[in-house]
Amino acid sequence: MEALLRPVLLSLLMSGLVAFVAIVRVAGAPPAFGVWFASWMSAWIVAFPALLVAQPIVNRVVTALTTRNSANDTLKETRIMNTTTIEKDTMRAARMDALTQFYGALSTGDADKLDQALIAAWDEEPRNPGQGPGREPMKQFVAGVRQALPDLTIEIRDVMFDGDKAAVRAEMRGSHSRDFFGVAATGKPYVIRLHEFHTFDGEQIAYTWHLEDWFGFLNQIGAWPVEPAGDDR
Repeated sequence: MEALLRPVLLSLLMSGLVAFVAIVRVAGAPPAFGVWFASWMSAWIVAFPALLVAQPIVNRVVTALTTRNSANDTLKETRIMNTTTIEKDTMRAARMDALTQFYGALSTGDADKLDQALIAAWDEEPRNPGQGPGREPMKQFVAGVRQALPDLTIEIRDVMFDGDKAAVRAEMRGSHSRDFFGVAATGKPYVIRLHEFHTFDGEQIAYTWHLEDWFGFLNQIGAWPVEPAGDDR
């Protein structure tokens, strides 16, 4: 019923309006009701079947056009999303590589890895004793650490990225084979945790906040807690 009622009402409305306008244009004045009604019915007899025939065709054309536009819009959105995802994945992969190079430099003693990992003006908190800001001082620190702990290795356990920042949970292990922290070499193994946060400038690390469990290190090599001496016993 609804499918038939809609074209009936539309054809009545449009044919009546067209008949009224046509008579006014010809006669130059509003027509008498009888003249207008007769003209209306004549126009409706033509308009109603024409509308019945045209409506399905128009519906199909409109559906095809809107579906095509919707598909094009969806394709554009998908392409944009895919491009954005690829860019994010590429940047994240580059930053993960910078982290790998950073900890790799400490693990291998190859300080040149820091050229790729750090910007030239890289800084950290807290700074190591006597160390200034910048990538070059960090290279010198790496060389010093490798002399004191030659078999030191650092393994990244977890990395969480958020915008231009990354949180790293890592593990450092080795043996206390040389004097370190003023403690004579004991040869004892150690495993300590590192929890560090990095800010990136593009693909390289710009700033690092670091926290290492050095008390755990001292405990494992037997240097902590300190034994009281003399009257303090």
